[in-house]
Amino acid sequence: MKKIGLTKTEAIAMIEKENSLHPGDKVKIDYEALNKRREHFTPEYIEFIDTHKDTVFTIAKDEHYKSFYVFKETANTDTPWLWSFMDLIKVEDGEDG
Repeated sequence: MKKIGLTKTEAIAMIEKENSLHPGDKVKIDYEALNKRREHFTPEYIEFIDTHKDTVFTIAKDEHYKSFYVFKETANTDTPWLWSFMDLIKVEDGEDG
């Protein structure tokens, strides 16, 4: 039987992760989490996450969808993907991956 919902500990961890990200922060794609769901993605998205699994990006809030982020480095391209905080890993200062 598949678990539905979150435990209190899981919910607190999720809220803390969401609150830890701010525009201008450096992040990496959470490749492990995304890779588990890759069957739901387009070939273009899969190619992007595979190509950039070790890339450090700078996040900005999307102007239309305020609960999502974009990468400053790809914001003006043909594929300015939207990112949930759940699919990003914050990179601390001095950490290069």
